Amino acid sequence: MMDFIGHLITSAWCTCHSPCHFLFLSQVAMSSNETIFQAAENGNIKSLSALLATKADINARHPNLQTPLHRAARGGQSRAVLMLLENNAAVNLEDANYLTPLHMTAISGHSDAVHALVTAKAALHPKDPSHQTPLYYAAWN
Repeated sequence: MMDFIGHLITSAWCTCHSPCHFLFLSQVAMSSNETIFQAAENGNIKSLSALLATKADINARHPNLQTPLHRAARGGQSRAVLMLLENNAAVNLEDANYLTPLHMTAISGHSDAVHALVTAKAALHPKDPSHQTPLYYAAWN
């Protein structure tokens, strides 16, 4: 997949080798897992859909153990959250700080993303290291 995209990008750009083209090509060359994190966090539905169609790992783990769903939830990207959930993203995985996607969206105060996660049966009572639940954070926002 990445070779195919790289070929398309290379053939679409001129061969002047300017720094901006090298930067763009280096971004395209990133792994699909890193790209799925970015697409989820930015709410880029078109990219997310394309990545899911190529079987990108929907539950990929970043070094901080966050998944694409964590990133979408943290940013309040409710459409991305819904797309990930519709494609069977694990809703209750914890990151390195023991936060679930529901913790992240509740902390950020994104009610649409909270609703999507709760509807998908996100656990309401997991505790983070400070013994707070997503419900606690939602009450503060």
